Amino acid sequence: MTYAEYVEKVREASDLLTVVARDGITVSPQGTALCPFHVDSHPSLSLSRTKGIFHCFSCGASGDVFSWAMRRRGLRFRDAVEALGALAGVPAHRPVAAEQQAVDVARAVEDITEWAAAYYTAQGQRSSVIRAGIDAYLVASRAIPAHVVLDHQVGWADGGLVSHVQETYGSSWLPVLVEAGLANVVKNDWHPDTPTHRDRFVDRVIFPCFRRGRVVFLTGRTVHADVEPKYLHQRGEAPLYNEDALGPGPIYVVEGPIDCLSLVAWGYPAVALQGGGARPGAIRKLRGCSEIYLCLDADRAGQEAALRLAIGLGPERVKVVVLPPGQDPNDLYRAGEAGRVAFLRAVEAALDPIRYAVRGVTADVRPEALPGALEPVLRVLAALPLVMAEVYLERVVQAEAQLSKAQTRA
Repeated sequence: MTYAEYVEKVREASDLLTVVARDGITVSPQGTALCPFHVDSHPSLSLSRTKGIFHCFSCGASGDVFSWAMRRRGLRFRDAVEALGALAGVPAHRPVAAEQQAVDVARAVEDITEWAAAYYTAQGQRSSVIRAGIDAYLVASRAIPAHVVLDHQVGWADGGLVSHVQETYGSSWLPVLVEAGLANVVKNDWHPDTPTHRDRFVDRVIFPCFRRGRVVFLTGRTVHADVEPKYLHQRGEAPLYNEDALGPGPIYVVEGPIDCLSLVAWGYPAVALQGGGARPGAIRKLRGCSEIYLCLDADRAGQEAALRLAIGLGPERVKVVVLPPGQDPNDLYRAGEAGRVAFLRAVEAALDPIRYAVRGVTADVRPEALPGALEPVLRVLAALPLVMAEVYLERVVQAEAQLSKAQTRA
């Protein structure tokens, strides 16, 4: 077991409300309590057992069970993990130095990411001018309800994060900002030996990605038509946006935060693929869902993402929602009731990913070129159990493409 796996095992074994109660804090049945981090006469501390997080609506203290132990007991992260592991009965794991350092750095990156998200959210809410700009883009232009924007803590990058960190904590935090992918080091023409730190996100709407209620990743979307890239992410593999919506039931998968918030506004449990589509991390997260409805763009990239998910999750659990040509979920959402009805019809007519991919190929390729163009689909079938592959080959590939067995087995 690696140290990172040990940390997650301790997290899973540590019930936040039990830990809080052991520290002498009385928690109401509604999950509220008097906050111990400031003089609190009215219960302003909210705790979630399912997400394992706490938040004080008065002083702003928040975090996970490790954050609680660190702040309440004055422990370092590694000591908090060890203490909670002992309480939960998890056998101690003694890491090697390099392993420990990697986890400490990862935790520091998580902490600065959550802190930066709070900064961006505050910027979006503090300035009436910035708030008006966010509302003009998301509420007026994209029709996302204001309460959905606020619930998902959408913020704004004003380009002042680096300056704020320096003023508040000093320059010692700047390397962590760079490690987290929130700042870049650029050459200083006036002082070549003293590099300058600049914000990675500037003039962008910021979408925080939550995991168990804690911000773990930030995505910035430009509001300017001539600025590329449209979406800018922190470094590393982008997680699913709105990941905390995942559960044992159905989930709707879209391509970006705005489409995701559109379906959320309609009441659908939705997540968004980010930064390259159906990557291994996203596939692992989706495995616990009973049905996966893909609402992706009807282009080659969308077809490829559907096939990757079919391999990773099994084609029997994946359905492709074919939207009206040129439309995405936000387009339909902005169309009001007519768009909602169109989306419902598309869901009811959803295709399995193999049939969807075959139809996409047959619509775009000349008959004589079909055997070669279907090669990606045949590779998917090769990864499936033999009986299932044979059924798909006969009833979908050969039937839809009107090919003989010899042509699909060459």
